Amino acid sequence: MKDIGFLLDPMAGELRIGSNHAIGGGLLPAILDRLSSQRPRIVFRVKLGDEVVLHYHDLRERNVDLLLGRLLELKEDDVNVEVLFEERLYIVAGANNPWTRRRKVALKELLQEPWTILPPDTYVGALIVDAFRASGLAVPHNTVAGYGLELQSALLGTGRFLSVLPGSLLRFSGKRCGLRALPIDLPIPPRPVGVVTLKNRTLSPLATLFIECARNLSKPLAAMSTTRKR
Repeated sequence: MKDIGFLLDPMAGELRIGSNHAIGGGLLPAILDRLSSQRPRIVFRVKLGDEVVLHYHDLRERNVDLLLGRLLELKEDDVNVEVLFEERLYIVAGANNPWTRRRKVALKELLQEPWTILPPDTYVGALIVDAFRASGLAVPHNTVAGYGLELQSALLGTGRFLSVLPGSLLRFSGKRCGLRALPIDLPIPPRPVGVVTLKNRTLSPLATLFIECARNLSKPLAAMSTTRKR
């Protein structure tokens, strides 16, 4: 019925999206901003979780129309997966942090700084632990363990804290939140970010619009990934 309503009025409709907090702080708002300006009568219902994989049940139960976020290595026979770009993680500081004025920074120099990063029992938190250990370093003291862009932005804004955040968040929200990446290459392989939909299910016109917009906004990130590989 909603799809029929969309055909009668292409400027209206509802789209339900499942995503994770990192994408929900950067790429997803950029997509929603563009689409809502083009079609102001569309209603977007967003459900955020720590990992997109947590929403697979919602996708199968038709509680969400599609998933957008970091893709884990899951072999699911009932879904379509489209990779948009490869996501890298960066050490981030507030724009007023003294470390942002350095052209060169060694990872070992940052061990005594206050950090706010994900706990080690999370997927990304475990990657961060592995990155420090792969560099032959101890894991820094995590002063504030938790996730939430508001919390991390507030702490980073003090000019004292460091964190690890994805490149797409920095691209779309870094300037607004006053965040800068430090000149350090973390030994963490990039992870794919993409869209997940159900197989054998015709996409709604709104879902098709959303995916096309996601592709367009992700092109610079995909180009960066290709350049780094070369």
